[in-house]
Order: sequence, then C-alpha cells, then structure tokens
Amino acid sequence: KGSTSNTAITIDGRQGQTGYLNTPPNHIIIRDCVISDFAQGGVAIIASDYILCEDNLVYNCGRWSRWGASGITNIYDRPLNDGQSNIFHRIIYRRNVITDILQLVNSTFINQNSITDGNCMQFDENGNLTYPYGYLAESNILTYAGGSGVHTLSKPNVTFRNNTIWQNNRNKPARGELSCDTYTTSLNGIGIYNNVIVPRNSVGVTAYSYQNSTLTINHTSQGNIVYNPTNAGRALPGFTALNVNPLFVNATEIRANANFTPQSGSPLLTNGVLNQMPDVDILWKPKPTTPRVGAIYYA
Repeated sequence: KGSTSNTAITIDGRQGQTGYLNTPPNHIIIRDCVISDFAQGGVAIIASDYILCEDNLVYNCGRWSRWGASGITNIYDRPLNDGQSNIFHRIIYRRNVITDILQLVNSTFINQNSITDGNCMQFDENGNLTYPYGYLAESNILTYAGGSGVHTLSKPNVTFRNNTIWQNNRNKPARGELSCDTYTTSLNGIGIYNNVIVPRNSVGVTAYSYQNSTLTINHTSQGNIVYNPTNAGRALPGFTALNVNPLFVNATEIRANANFTPQSGSPLLTNGVLNQMPDVDILWKPKPTTPRVGAIYYA
C-alpha cells in the first residue's frame, strides 16, 4: 500500500531495462487468491507464456498508480519454444470475479497525462514482439471498473466466452464494456460468444484504431446479450446481440450484496451457443445440455 507501483502478483520475464530472459516464465497458475487494496494492479503478467489465472477475487485496486493498472493484465507476451504448437490458448483468465478497479491518477509514463486504464481485465500490447498463440477469457464476472470490463490492445486471437460484464466505464465512457483497440488498422481472430453485457454508457462492444483510420476486425460473434446499449460511437462493426433484460437476482456495485445469478425466466437460460460453452460455470456447476449465456449457468 505504500508504493504507487505496487501490484499484488507480478510475473516478469524482462531482464534489465530493455532485454528479456532467455526462457520466458511459463506454466504458472494463479488460483484461489483474494486480492484487494493495491495501489496499482492485482496481477501483472509480463513477457511470459502458459499462464492460467482462475478462481480469483480481485477488487478495489488500481487507484493511485501512474502506470495504468488493471485488475489482471498481460503485456509483451513471449512464446516458449516447446514444440507444442497444437496448444493454442496459452494465456487464460477464467472464473475470476473482478470488481471496483479504478484509476484516479493520470498515466504519465506514456506522456498522455490522462486516465488510460482501470479495467477489470486487460490483454495489453506486445510491442515489437511476435506471439503466435491465443488468449481466452471465459466465465468471469467483471463489474464496476473505471475502464472496460475487458480491454484488448493490438492483440489478435482473443476469445471471450460466457463472461458477465456489468456497468463498467466509470471514468472511460468512450471505451466499451468489451473493447478491442489497436495501434494498427486491423485485428484478426476475435471470438465473442455467450457474453452478457450491461453497459453503463456505451454500445457495449467497441473497437477503435489509434491510427484514426478505418478499422477492420475479423471477428465471430454468437449468442451474446447486450442490454440497453447507449452511445453508439466506436461500435464494433458487424457485432450483433439480443437486447433483453438479463434478469439478475441482484445486480449492484456493492460487492457483498451483488448476485449475478439469473432469475427463473431469465433469457440467459434460453440463449447462447452450446459448443462454445466452458465445461463448468464460475460456480463449478457442469455445462447443461442446452445453451446458456453469462458466467452462471443455472437459476
């Protein structure tokens, strides 16, 4: 708490100011942690490979750092040369609850002097590094952040499925609840399936190019619900979703009282794409025989 660059858990494959370890940190699991009240972020993964973050609770972080922190984030990913090209999703965030991540201090390290982050979850840029593998965010509950529920920056091959994303964008209203941004003019391999999104002040799913040019994102989207979207700016071209009330038991910013279980009769129980659902939901209940939307499968 005494440092503004204080992150709870950091995995760092850098060496010195500009170099990298010969072998990136790899095959690391971060599981069953409760992380709160850190000035910067909850979990930071840098220049690493084969990382699994699952079943963690992260809240009330990111407020006092000028480094643009998020609840869980990865950056500068480096592949482990292990010959396992058949394993595609190597950085995985699943079944985490992340809430109340908020950046209050301007980011100064990139000379923007503005609020840049404060996302629940972020897949950050790779700079000039090449990472040929994929990223997976599934069965997370992401709420009440200053930035996005989940933000990607110049990352191809990201799959989002069965996440519950609610009322983020507290001080980054131009960015969507699920946002795909890039420093280039295109992104490939984006998959968006079975997510339920309740925007605070956005169209819900957004895309933006910092080149200020026409942006092409090759994506597949199926089975999503976005309730009551507003502010159509930066909408992801071609993204469609049902606009219906998800009927949560108690959707609230108060963590102790929040319950994002669907009520009986919720459209989350009768929509979605079955073949994209994880085997268990965030409560470890098994995948049903009919499709569901969001992180919790049963009323």
